[in-house]
Amino acid sequence: MEGQTVGKNENGKLVNSGNRQRVAPSIPTAEKKKVDGNSPESKSSPKERPSSIAQVPVGPPMPPPGVIPPPQIPPQSPSPSGPQAPPQLPSIESAARPSGLYKMTNYKLIYFDARGICEPIRLLFHYAHVPFDDVRISRKQWLALKDSTVYGKVPILEVDGKPLTYCHTIARYLARQFGLSGRDNWEQAKVDEISDFHADVAMDLQQTLRQAIFLPNVEKHFPVYVNLLKLSGSGFFLPSGITWVDFVIAEYMTTVRHFEPQILDKYPAIIKFVRKVQTQPQIFEYITNREHQPV
Repeated sequence: MEGQTVGKNENGKLVNSGNRQRVAPSIPTAEKKKVDGNSPESKSSPKERPSSIAQVPVGPPMPPPGVIPPPQIPPQSPSPSGPQAPPQLPSIESAARPSGLYKMTNYKLIYFDARGICEPIRLLFHYAHVPFDDVRISRKQWLALKDSTVYGKVPILEVDGKPLTYCHTIARYLARQFGLSGRDNWEQAKVDEISDFHADVAMDLQQTLRQAIFLPNVEKHFPVYVNLLKLSGSGFFLPSGITWVDFVIAEYMTTVRHFEPQILDKYPAIIKFVRKVQTQPQIFEYITNREHQPV
């Protein structure tokens, strides 16, 4: 039958070797040079090959015709002794805050020599332990620089030389980089919601500062902050912990108290919140040592 060979075993009986296939032996490099090209050795017949070739193992014998061979199971490496620990997944914080990112990125923050609307951004950098160039300019320097900017406003954050303007835009961007924007899309949306509410309050109070309607507006808006903190239960505005909007609101309340020292006396929850933010270990030293500025 084609593909089969018949021979005799040691006892002189005829045997059928099945569909066995020969496997060419590997040839050492030193011997390959002798059989490459058109040398006589490369054209020699099988009978002229050394007898040692016939003794090369050719693998397990094939089963007789009509028999389905069993499936070949690939060899597996032995498992290490003892139970294997499950794979360690990155935490939310480590996934959101890869250390290599900060080493590769150069940040330059440009603002006046004041706290103002830029201070929450500085707090984000200090909280995340991310180095940045804190460039503080005078009014005269700003007038010389203003026409060369895109929007004619500060603060400006330069990220590897590329400018980004508007304080909340900068804060949102950095919060995403540092893992301080909420744990998922829903929490990020809630942070934006609180930020929009606070922006309305700040605008409302700015227009009425030191006017007769200032305190009534405080009594209108500040209970909302208290209720949001109560709903959160974490001491911050999100149950999962601190986010960029906590820095924004805490700094705002600090500024308001410079103008009206007793303004928060009716709202101990807000006072407790501001203290909780400002005593975070990551920023406590910076806040303690920064120059005292009303705004």
